[in-house]
Amino acid sequence: MLARRTLLCTLGAGTVAAPLAAWSQVTGRTYRIGWVSVSDVFKEPYSLAFVKRLAELGFVEGRNLVIERRHADNKLDRMPSLSAELAKLKCDAYFGGGAEVSLATLTQASRQTPIVF
Repeated sequence: MLARRTLLCTLGAGTVAAPLAAWSQVTGRTYRIGWVSVSDVFKEPYSLAFVKRLAELGFVEGRNLVIERRHADNKLDRMPSLSAELAKLKCDAYFGGGAEVSLATLTQASRQTPIVF
């Protein structure tokens, strides 16, 4: 009987305390990464590892991170427009890979924003 009462009290206190813990968290800045590639590589192991590492560093997608993903459906002529689209979103950093054209179009779209390649 005592163990049951302790369990119920603990669950009750946890239920009451959980919203207080959420209120005490300060919502910081949301960072935006622009990710452009020639093909849809966002489910590839290295892509998932990139997002996982960001989370380990404290940048969690949906909490304080937005990743704007764009791919050109294997059509290189679409890359400049996709890069320009990401530049309009004022991303904090750009991530690209795969083709030299990705780097070239990102460099043309934004000269001041860091590019990870």
